[in-house]
Amino acid sequence: MAFEVRLDTARLDQLIHTLPDMAETIVHKAASNIKERAQASMVGGGKPHVPSLPGEPPHRDIGNLAASIDVREVSKLERQVGDGVEYGLPLEFGSEDGTLAARPWLIPALEKERKPYKQAWKALFR
Repeated sequence: MAFEVRLDTARLDQLIHTLPDMAETIVHKAASNIKERAQASMVGGGKPHVPSLPGEPPHRDIGNLAASIDVREVSKLERQVGDGVEYGLPLEFGSEDGTLAARPWLIPALEKERKPYKQAWKALFR
């Protein structure tokens, strides 16, 4: 008596073929969303300068910080979201000497993207 098992690997073959591109899309979308969330968090301000309250995102006066936020590709599955001004880091964490309280703008954007990012990965493997 002969015994034979056949497996249909079409879905697996498709997943293996498309997974790298789909994974890259998930990573890029998350980084883009973080950038957009950070930019959108900066409201208020104007002239004369009215600082945001400590713990809140910085107010946007002329928009240099928001405009400088960009996404850089490090590798296919790694992106960096950062700014191009010298005061982005002190605003995020506060100054070392304590004269400027933290006004986080990037970490809150990252935290808001955490759940959609996890959901995208789960959906990929369903």
